[in-house]
Order: sequence, then C-alpha cells, then structure tokens
Amino acid sequence: MSLEEAALGVIRIINSNMSLAIRANSVAKGVDPRDYALVAFGGAGPLHGVALARSVFAREVIVPPAPGINAATGLLATDMRYEFTRSVLCVLTKAGQDEINSLNAETETLVQRARDALAADGVAPENQRVVRIAECRYQGQGFELRGTMPDAPLTLDNRAELLASFHERHRQDYGHAFEDQEVEVITLRVVASAGIGALSWPESPAGSGRNPEDALLYRRATTFDDGRTYETPRFDRGKLKAGQHIDGPAIVIQTDSTTIVPPGYEATVAQSGNLHVREVAES
Repeated sequence: MSLEEAALGVIRIINSNMSLAIRANSVAKGVDPRDYALVAFGGAGPLHGVALARSVFAREVIVPPAPGINAATGLLATDMRYEFTRSVLCVLTKAGQDEINSLNAETETLVQRARDALAADGVAPENQRVVRIAECRYQGQGFELRGTMPDAPLTLDNRAELLASFHERHRQDYGHAFEDQEVEVITLRVVASAGIGALSWPESPAGSGRNPEDALLYRRATTFDDGRTYETPRFDRGKLKAGQHIDGPAIVIQTDSTTIVPPGYEATVAQSGNLHVREVAES
C-alpha cells in the first residue's frame, strides 16, 4: 500500500464514522438529508464536508465565513443562562395539598436563586425569562424526562398540565405513553435566561467571475478521494467576493480552516460570506 492509499484509507474510515453519526441523527429519526444542506464547521469540517454530503445525499455543503471558530461565535450569541436543581421525590398523581405546597416552595426557592444570578449580571427583571421544569418518570422507571410546569403555582387542578407535558415528551421520545400509570417527580429544575443580541457579520463585497486570479495563491498536485491526482489551485478565502465561483478541483484556504472543492463541484460565495459547495450538473 502506498502512502497515498494509506492516507485515503484513513480518510474513508473517518468519513464513514461521521456519516453513520449523521444518519443516526437524521434518517434514524425520520429526517431525510436530501431535503437539507450540510453545514461544515470546525477546523477540519470543511475538509470532509463534500464527502459526507455525498454519502448522506445532502443537497449541498455550506461553509460559514469562520468555520474554525464557529463554536466560539455561537457562544457569543448564546443566551445568558443559569440552571438550578433540587432533588425531590413525589408521586404527582397521588399528591395531596401538602405535597403540592412543598413542590411550590422548593420551586420558588430555585426561581429566586436563578433571578438573583441574572440580577448579579445586570439583567433587569423584565428581561429575565424563567422556565420551571419537573423531571418525571413513571413509577418504577430508571430514567426521567422533562415536563414543563405551569407558570402559575402548581395546584391540584393544574397539575394535569404537567402530567400532559410529561406524557407527550415520553410519546415523542419512545412512541408511546402510559397515561394510566402513576407519575413521580424526581427533580425540580429552573432555567433562567436572558437574550443576547445577534452577532453582526459584515457582508462580503460584490464581485463576479470564476477562479479570480487576485485570490489565487499557488497550485500544487493534490490527490482526492477518487485516488486521482490533479494540479490543484489554492485560493485565499479572504480575497473572495460575493458572486464569485471556484471550480473544482480547488482548495480554499483561510486562517482557521480549509475547504476542499473536489473535481465535479463548484463553490459559490454568498453575500453573507458563506461558501456554497454544490455538485456541477452534467450537461
């Protein structure tokens, strides 16, 4: 086995493992990847994007402007959030007023802790969002699922809302529910959050044409997944403009990641800065 054959073997194994994970989170859950684009992010994601999209029959690959720091930019745009929990054990379907009062008292203690945490971060009360959750199970089960509690204090009358939420979640996850069974509350959870403004990403300047020379870095022989070697140009992504196209085989280089455009594919720069990599239709 040559060096190239060994390297391609490693890549095929990696791609196979990742495509199995994609199928487990799409096809196995009734979602058809053919209806979607595959977003490739992370430092290495755009290296594997097209091969994975081909294996699961996704429509195209979308590479964000800064894929290598996608997680970090996502964190900056994620809502501020605190969670507080308290273990309890209460058979909700059999609970009397005393048990209901105890659940309410524990829940309000958690709510106050959560509001205090957001207030310490400078979040005004009117901008605070609080969700009350009861982690429930059917009596005797070894795992819990989340049910949403009413916004108002729990009562003997409105506990049916919590029970219905739990049954529905069980039905969604497992395809069935046992609405005649006793339901236990195991954990109370309060999630407090505050919205963060969306990140503003600059639009790409307008351009036109294919394989722009001013973005060309150099050419080098490169072996692709089909085992064939092509004289392949490298383009500087920072110099690509909206509306421009890159014909494969090509490689787009940037500080935080590298995007492969295999033979038979093309990459188009969107105004948002995203790269859209699609298979070229045969004429």
